[in-house]
Amino acid sequence: MLRQSQYPVAVLISALAIVGCAGDQYVTDAPPRSAQEADKWWAETLDRFEPDFLAVLCVASEAHRQNGTTATCIESFSGRTMAGWYHRDLRLPLPLPDTALARAKARLVGWAATGDQPSYDRLPPWQTRWHWEGGKGCSDQKAEEIWQEAEKKSGWRRGDSKAAEPDAAADPPRD
Repeated sequence: MLRQSQYPVAVLISALAIVGCAGDQYVTDAPPRSAQEADKWWAETLDRFEPDFLAVLCVASEAHRQNGTTATCIESFSGRTMAGWYHRDLRLPLPLPDTALARAKARLVGWAATGDQPSYDRLPPWQTRWHWEGGKGCSDQKAEEIWQEAEKKSGWRRGDSKAAEPDAAADPPRD
């Protein structure tokens, strides 16, 4: 049982717990505007990615550079913490800056795609979601199409692998 002198403390703790549980946190991780800070951000960010993602990112970046278009690859994550919901968007503008592209390509030396899909696409949708935002001369849909084409050029056989196709001879059509 609480003593009368403890009531204000108990009320304060309860209020903080309620407010903390109801508070959502939104974080946007994107390159800073300063060129020097942006170079550091790109270096740290690219070092976190697996080669399969970097390969597709480089091909998509080069496609946008050749087309004279821009887009943003976005990874959105939402999760629950004890304090509330946590939402994070990682924004990767394309085409990549020259220094970032060179760094990513250097990490890809000797790498080749293996498997039917890249590892970044194996996460459950509730954990992370990839989407594309069009920019100069590029719609959202076109940005996604460029990404899908980049996946194919990077060696992924998503959806068109022979292993994924049913064998027509094994199960002939029925009347």
